[in-house]
Amino acid sequence: MVYIPFCIAFILIFMDIPVAISLIMGSLFYFAFLTDTLPLTMIVQKIVSANMATNLLALPFFIMIGSIMNYAGITKRLLRFCDALVGHKVGGGWPMSMSF
Repeated sequence: MVYIPFCIAFILIFMDIPVAISLIMGSLFYFAFLTDTLPLTMIVQKIVSANMATNLLALPFFIMIGSIMNYAGITKRLLRFCDALVGHKVGGGWPMSMSF
């Protein structure tokens, strides 16, 4: 009985449905039909409130800033600066085969 949500999730994954959606469908099936601990409306409310947190935006913004820095050439200059600071120390520089 408890394995039914796992089976649903795996079947949906093998049907080329995205992993997040298949896991949500499996868990919603469990909370809707197999248990009566929490009402389904409370589950949906908790999912929505958890996804509205602003700290979830940190990773996409971090990737976006890294991409902008890479296109602008700032990363190359930062690596040169760090190499100038600690490149003379043992283990502090790039290998000789790598160049900027």
